[in-house]
Amino acid sequence: METSDWLLLILTFISGAFIGMLVYVTSFKPVYVNENPVGEEAVAGEFSVIGRSYGEGLATTVSPTFRLLGDGSYTYLPNSTSEPVEGQVPGQLLKDLQSLSTEDRLLTHRESATKSDCQSEKDGLDFEYRVVIENTSYALDTCRTNLDYEDDLALVLAALWQYMDEPTRGYQTPIQRREQSSLSDRLSDWLRQQLDPNYPD
Repeated sequence: METSDWLLLILTFISGAFIGMLVYVTSFKPVYVNENPVGEEAVAGEFSVIGRSYGEGLATTVSPTFRLLGDGSYTYLPNSTSEPVEGQVPGQLLKDLQSLSTEDRLLTHRESATKSDCQSEKDGLDFEYRVVIENTSYALDTCRTNLDYEDDLALVLAALWQYMDEPTRGYQTPIQRREQSSLSDRLSDWLRQQLDPNYPD
């Protein structure tokens, strides 16, 4: 073989390798929320929350994940085909989350628990979280640890998922949602009593 043939062969190999790497990076390599972005370690050490949903109800191969920092900024990856979404949570949501993330509460919630009503085992979703406060990490899970679905912290975290999915909906505290639900129940009972004389008091 002549020199030009060898040169052509080498250039073809290099071009093929480059195109293959480009296709892999742009099409096949999974994207994850970076847990340790450069320059954010100090903020993340003071307060941060990393969350992941899992269960049979997921339609994607990569679980939705997010990372929330103490300044209210977040990075959210809804699915394997979407680009990471960055934004800022409402101040009240961050305040509620931080006020409910006390050491005593987190120590209680991170205790292992065996539950028979895990949503992830019933075509639903469960959620695992890593809450970092003052460089101490707490692993919480709605299925595997003592974090109940109706606990205020779990409800605020659920509201955080909802906000990241649809920021235009805004944020309501668990107390506001309970009050609205309670008011709605009282109105429904009053209407039934007015419309149906046999309805129990």
